[in-house]
Order: sequence, then structure tokens, then C-alpha cells
Amino acid sequence: MTPRLALGVGLAVALAVLAKETVWALAILLLVVVVVRYARRLRAVHVAALLLPTIVFAGWWFVRNAVEFGACSRRCIRSPPSVRSSTRSRR
Repeated sequence: MTPRLALGVGLAVALAVLAKETVWALAILLLVVVVVRYARRLRAVHVAALLLPTIVFAGWWFVRNAVEFGACSRRCIRSPPSVRSSTRSRR
């Protein structure tokens, strides 16, 4: 594995995590596949190139949500009853 490939995978995972919550499983799967495929040749520089882009590019969003709403993702945030009832009436 080259550091460039690891960085590319890390950036792809970062963008996927920021794009939509339903892509998280695929992003994790991509990381697992790369780690399993190159397990014998992984060095600290590769692991850093895989993880740092996600932490740097996507981490701020989860920290912001945790500070602002008390949860890292929207799924963990409960809406007030008035919002839930008005959402149901539109459907």
C-alpha cells in the first residue's frame, strides 16, 4: 500500500461520512477491505493517512453537533412533540 492510496481512501471515507448517514456502513466497509487486503504491509503512516482525513474533514461536524445539539448525529436527537406531530400530519 502506498501513502497516496491510503490518503485517497481516507478522503473518500471523510466525504462519504459527511455526505449522508446511510453511507457510513459502506465507508466502514471500504476501510475494512483496505485494512484486510494490506494488513501485512500497513505501517503507522498508512494508518494515519487512512484516519486523519476523516478526523480532520468530518470530525468538526460531529463535534459541532455534539456541542450544539448534545448528540453527534441527527438520529440521536429527539424532536419536540410538536415537530413530530406536524411532520406526521403532512404525510
